[in-house]
Parts: sequence; C-alpha cells; structure tokens
Amino acid sequence: MASRLKTLWTRALQNPITFPTTPEEVIPLTSMLDWNQLSQLAITPVVMDPCAGNMAINRTLHQELPLLAERAYLMSNDVDVTHPTEFHFDCVNPDEWTVVPYEVDVFVCSPPFDIIDCIWPYLVMQAKVFTALHVPGDYISNGPPWRRAYWSYLQQEGLAVELRGLPRVKGRGTRRCSWIIVFATTEYKQLFWQAHTDCFTLFT
Repeated sequence: MASRLKTLWTRALQNPITFPTTPEEVIPLTSMLDWNQLSQLAITPVVMDPCAGNMAINRTLHQELPLLAERAYLMSNDVDVTHPTEFHFDCVNPDEWTVVPYEVDVFVCSPPFDIIDCIWPYLVMQAKVFTALHVPGDYISNGPPWRRAYWSYLQQEGLAVELRGLPRVKGRGTRRCSWIIVFATTEYKQLFWQAHTDCFTLFT
C-alpha cells in the first residue's frame, strides 16, 4: 500500500491531472452550506486547503464569506513551493502534518485527481466538522469497487452528501465536476447542509 501511494504521488507531481478550480465552482459550496454555524462551534474556526495551488478556493471563500474570513483562520498548503501558500509540505505523508499548529475544523480542497484516493480518508478522519473535496463528476459512479464501497458506507452512516453538476469550465469540454462533502457527525450534517436531499444537482 505504501509503495502504491508513493507511486501515485510521484506520478501526480510529474504529470498532474489537474483543472484549476474556478470561483464559479466554489460559489455553490458557499451557498449550499451554512458557514455561519462554524462561528457557533469555535471562537476561531480553522479552515484549511491542503492542496491550495493558486489559492482560488481561499480567495473565493474570502470574497463570498467575508464574515467567515474575518472570524476564521484560513490556512493553505501546497507541496509546490512556487505557490503562495502558508505551508509547503507533502499532504500525502501523515508524518509531515506535524507542522500544522492547530486542529482543523474544515478541509476544503481540490487535489490533483491522481491523489484524491490517497488523502480523502485521512482528511475525513482529521476534520473536526467536515471535509469538502472538488472531484471529477464521475469520481464515485465510475470509481473502483472499494471507492464506491467507502462512499456507500459514509452514506449509510448519514455523513456524506454530493453537490453535482457544477458549472462547466472552459477547457474541460462537457465535463462537470462535483463537491463531495463528508461530515464528522450526523448532527453537523443537519446543522450545515441546506439541501433537502443528499445528492443535489445544479446543472444536468
């Protein structure tokens, strides 16, 4: 397993399968979750993007959720030192997370698609409130059996929701992405998720 993770991460660094996340894709996440509840749970909530790249997610959170930006600590990380992030550690390596000085309430990120499987379960375990991942639209439906089984387990536990049909982005053809969101508890899901269904589709 360790060698497979190393191979995936090496491939992702050399030939990353990435699509820059646009504000148009992040804005639905800001409106479908009640972010104001974070301030009720912590004096200074910690929100982190561990694969921040060009900081598009962080900037959009600042623009769309000014109250959150004022009250929360928005951390950013990217293994590529050319990106203007606060940290530059390898988020796939659990040993390197020791540089993060605080427990994280919320993870919001768009990882290179090759390494989503490497970090998704770890982020879910570490997030105190929820984890939101920007993924290909068919990430679950066309995924391997173990990925679909993990998602099914999270759904059965009442922890997982999916925000599908994000706006199309130039350069991706007809491909749309999704947000998959996993809450730490069912109570947090009821508190934050504003839709009446666990799979909400914006566009078809």
